[in-house]
Amino acid sequence: MDTHYIPLPKRGLSSCEIDIPWHKLKGRVSLMLIEVQLIIIIISLFLVGYPDATRKALWEEGGQHGFNSDPKMRIYFYANYLQPPEIPFIWSRRCTEFNLAAGIFTLCLFLTRQLLALTASMSTRTEVYLLSCVLLFWIMSCIGQRSPDYSDPDHPSRVPWYLHHSCSIASRQARAACYVAQASYALTVDRLWYASWILILLLYAVLDYSIITRHWASKLFPSHSASQFCDEAERERGSSDSENLLMRAWNDL
Repeated sequence: MDTHYIPLPKRGLSSCEIDIPWHKLKGRVSLMLIEVQLIIIIISLFLVGYPDATRKALWEEGGQHGFNSDPKMRIYFYANYLQPPEIPFIWSRRCTEFNLAAGIFTLCLFLTRQLLALTASMSTRTEVYLLSCVLLFWIMSCIGQRSPDYSDPDHPSRVPWYLHHSCSIASRQARAACYVAQASYALTVDRLWYASWILILLLYAVLDYSIITRHWASKLFPSHSASQFCDEAERERGSSDSENLLMRAWNDL
């Protein structure tokens, strides 16, 4: 009896999965290089301002111009044994740490997506879930970077002054911090729109395929739902692959 290797059947897309064009090698490598460069740049910008190099200089600069509250006024409260107002989120350390965490989290999910794609073990639904997590983090980061400063009633600020004014009005010491903050916010918006664009394309593909599947399922199986049709098609595909594998093994014997 000759010993033959039994070729395993190639894994094909199930009836509930979608073959997306950008998952091909050339397109995915191009998007991967662009995306990883943007992620590394934005993490580097957040590291430049960590822990308080950027926000402290911008807070003091805005206070000197009357754009927002003045951090030096907190000395007055401490000297008179008064409770100072709470530090606005935009000038707090939590904002800086959250932005840095969002960048690192995005990098981790990016590597996860690429590894799963290379091993051909990531479905469209998995990528939708991962991109939704990334999108949520960047939405919160964008809101935090635009958060107001109402701690001083005489100088309220709806948005940070460096997003409403040019950095040319800042002093030489705070100008570099202003450019870093503007670039960080611009890349945050870019990441937000990029993740939204990819997620919309994925959802469109999923919904479009679901509509087509439901349409044909209603015609072929009027008493079944589209989800039952997908499950039955998947079970039939799995059973047929197993039967073909056993038949080839029996013929080789």
